[in-house]
Amino acid sequence: MKTKTAFFSAILLLSAFFAEAQNYTLHFSQVKLIGSTLATVPSGSVWKVESVMSTDVLVPSSGISDNSYYTIFKSIEVNGSAVVINRASRWAENYSRYNSEAATDIGIGQVTELPLWLPAGTTLKTGTNALYISVIEFNLVTP
Repeated sequence: MKTKTAFFSAILLLSAFFAEAQNYTLHFSQVKLIGSTLATVPSGSVWKVESVMSTDVLVPSSGISDNSYYTIFKSIEVNGSAVVINRASRWAENYSRYNSEAATDIGIGQVTELPLWLPAGTTLKTGTNALYISVIEFNLVTP
């Protein structure tokens, strides 16, 4: 009976040792603004993408009789691939001679929700209609 207890105790201690080896503590390092120059998450760090500053403007549509405007998709590039951050939307304000209807906002498309966590070695830069990417850098520290 003592042998079984000692064996399971040894397994439990080894499991705790190996589980601890996989854990890290995040320590705040800095806030960064990433632009159109390719940036790489440094070794021993992770980045948390908090927001993307936009250069979106409402662009008038053509060939439509109402006063319609469209926003443009905003994207960033992660490891060379475009990732859409916000959806395009259509804003339309319809006028008639006697009546003005309320404006409508019609969402178009799917988006990637923020925040995004990026591991070491990941590359990042702005994409379409993105001016800067706001990133928080954390260092991975073993306890």
